[in-house]
Amino acid sequence: NRMCMGSNLGPTIATFSMHMVEQHTASMQIKLLFYKRYVDTIFTVFRTISEAEQFLTSMNKINYNCQFTIEHY
Repeated sequence: NRMCMGSNLGPTIATFSMHMVEQHTASMQIKLLFYKRYVDTIFTVFRTISEAEQFLTSMNKINYNCQFTIEHY
């Protein structure tokens, strides 16, 4: 099922979905140096770019309807 943008349930569904994602990240072998989330945005710091790419790949395997992107700084 899909939901319209601006729906009152949007933030609740985003929070619920991201909680499920966070449960998945707890079981990952990659060490996160820093992790912070605001609604549906995640900011993480890794030791190497390779770890960041592994994390992204793993996150994008959780649900094909919820795909993440990455920005390197």
